[in-house]
Amino acid sequence: MQIFGGYSTLELVASNWQIFDEKKKWLYFIALKLFGAKKNWCLNTAAKEAISVDSLIRCIFRSILSLEWSDKTFWSKYHERKLLLLAFGNPHNEVLDYCAMVNSKEKYALYYLTDSTKDEQVMIFEILDAYALEFTQDEIISVLKNIYPDLYAYLQPFSFKNELLNNYFQTYKFEKVINKVFPEFEALVEEQAEKREYNLLLPARSEKIEAINKKDTHLYFIDAMGAEFLGFIMEKCRQKELLAYVTVCRCELPSITSCNKEFIEVFENAGALLVPDRSGIKALDEIKHHGQDDYDYRLTTLPIHIIRELEIIDSILEKIKIKLVKGECSRAVMISDHGASRLSVISQKENKWEMATKGEHSGRCCPKNEINERPTCATEENDFWVLANYDRFKGSRKANVEVHGGATLEEVTVPIIEITYSTKKIEIQIITPSIEFSTMKKNATIKIFSKIKLSNIRVSVAGKDYEVETTDGQLFIVNLPDLRKIGEYTVDVYSNNNKVASDLKFTAQKEGFKENKLL
Repeated sequence: MQIFGGYSTLELVASNWQIFDEKKKWLYFIALKLFGAKKNWCLNTAAKEAISVDSLIRCIFRSILSLEWSDKTFWSKYHERKLLLLAFGNPHNEVLDYCAMVNSKEKYALYYLTDSTKDEQVMIFEILDAYALEFTQDEIISVLKNIYPDLYAYLQPFSFKNELLNNYFQTYKFEKVINKVFPEFEALVEEQAEKREYNLLLPARSEKIEAINKKDTHLYFIDAMGAEFLGFIMEKCRQKELLAYVTVCRCELPSITSCNKEFIEVFENAGALLVPDRSGIKALDEIKHHGQDDYDYRLTTLPIHIIRELEIIDSILEKIKIKLVKGECSRAVMISDHGASRLSVISQKENKWEMATKGEHSGRCCPKNEINERPTCATEENDFWVLANYDRFKGSRKANVEVHGGATLEEVTVPIIEITYSTKKIEIQIITPSIEFSTMKKNATIKIFSKIKLSNIRVSVAGKDYEVETTDGQLFIVNLPDLRKIGEYTVDVYSNNNKVASDLKFTAQKEGFKENKLL
């Protein structure tokens, strides 16, 4: 037993499993059978059931299936098992076996999957495609927080400071993930195809480029990165200790690269370095156009390309962090030429207007001289008819994964993201840990203090945003006029959409509650 450091701590040795030879694996298995691993529920349970080294790993995989997803200890045991399987290497044959077995849970299989393997990630999308309408949206998001944190981050809201854009992109992202287009959302798309409010809501990208500081700057031109990714990008920046300042703009129409790369010359002329494409800059666009890695809509209708999209963006942000930390630049700027639409692809709508050039931009736009009559759902820009709903021109080639060229909000809305490395630790605290409210006359108010000055502050209490008052950028007063329940509340603080503090807590009591209780 001295090989493993004693029989009472066998669970600590599991992290060495992949470097054990066959003899040590058998010795470890025998030790587990004799003494168990009482401080690790998953390993202990599996050791009791297993009859061999190989079956030990299978029993670890299946251990969670004996638990009900509603059990109070489910998530703690879920995460314990996930870490253990990472230590054991998640053997592919056992992953496949588990994915077959987890189907016995039907829709609740969602609770029993992890993001540790590609097979399980794909199955998460399969379950959502089949059963999403049997869950509430909030339930799906809360489950994803545990089983697939990156997908959860993708679905986190970004504040556009506009109700239409906030609601539009939250709904768009959710429908993209669950592989559905709701009729009410498609009606909104059709309405915007007529109103085209993006012209009023969003400045042209060219208007905002000049104001950006380009000195000592690296430019990342991320082809086809739409505004849908902003929630994910902001969360990844927080994790990597990066600060991001986002300007949301509109691209030129049609939403194709040839009409939307003027900013490259502006940056280069000002001395900025355009980072070469080996950083994966065109990878997003390649996925959307060519359906790489079996993402092609003709092979699978599932939106599993999201898996790779998030990995690519995370990888680029990690490269940016390394360059900033090394001092190779003082800031990085991520800019997209245009966005893209998944929902236009799964809508599979072909209109009555036929193009002469069948394959151009998957039918989202066509040269004006090909069609004399302007479609009601199209706008005229740069000698093109550009579709603003989910149609494609008749006879055009269908898109493989996603499409652009049109004028839906997801195709037109693009971010400029200025990224710096956070060298100062931002310390924030609630200085009113206990507050009172009155249903008749007294609104609840909390006070928050920041060690350093912050700008453009947004405070979220229990998931709802509230207005903030400040005179010095350090002391912030938050009025909570609708707080009417006794209890403990959590607070998140954002500066320029960067989450700079999370899970701060305060308790709320009804005015006079303590006195009445004493009486």
